[in-house]
Amino acid sequence: MSRKFSEMYRQYCEAVEGSIGEKVRRPLSEEEKWGIWNDGSLLQLEMFERAVLAAPSPEEAAQIVSEQVGIAKKYFPKMIETLLHKVTALLQRPLADEEEGQLRAIAWVADAMHIIEQLIDTPQDQRDIVFYQLMTH
Repeated sequence: MSRKFSEMYRQYCEAVEGSIGEKVRRPLSEEEKWGIWNDGSLLQLEMFERAVLAAPSPEEAAQIVSEQVGIAKKYFPKMIETLLHKVTALLQRPLADEEEGQLRAIAWVADAMHIIEQLIDTPQDQRDIVFYQLMTH
């Protein structure tokens, strides 16, 4: 696969954000956008989009969007814990407190995906350098 999953995920989120905004007939709030972008799974995101688009009214569509925000808020901390575990495994060392703090501060699933992809694509002996670069940019 030539394109990274994080790139495809970002593109899909942008498309879903646009179609849902049209359905609810108003600009989405930042919290609603966050709920869309932090679903974490293309399958879940597609099911969410289909439910919103099938809603009989903009008000009911907005209610589904609101429910999605709640789902994402429950899922996101688990995603961060998974990210910490995967980065620790890829670096083959414990994370420093500052590194863990930086990873816990990530606000978007696509950014977490990007970090994992970059580390996977980097030879083991260079991962610490790449990780440092990712955390400082």
